Amino acid sequence: MNRLIEATLGFARAHKHDESMPAWLTATIVSGGRVLSVGYNSRANSGLQEHYKTNPFCNSIHAEVDAVLNVRRKIDLRGSKIVVVRKLCADNHNNLALALAKPCSMCQA
Repeated sequence: MNRLIEATLGFARAHKHDESMPAWLTATIVSGGRVLSVGYNSRANSGLQEHYKTNPFCNSIHAEVDAVLNVRRKIDLRGSKIVVVRKLCADNHNNLALALAKPCSMCQA
């Protein structure tokens, strides 16, 4: 398995996810093999998410957005990569099975 995916799975396993979410997503931003930021989806919201959301029913912050917001004023993210893993909530916290996830139109932009 790709070492960046393994690292992101490690962050996902260690994080206390919001039990009310239908799926748990963890995003890791990396550059030059170094982890710059980690983000998680949650019921929280942000002004950035509110401004750019494409679905009026979106009421959560996405893992990708959370990872960017965590470092946006500290680090230049140009040229970085983002790795996202998804885990279904029906799984227990120790199960590392990956689930498919497609970025929403806002996160693809």
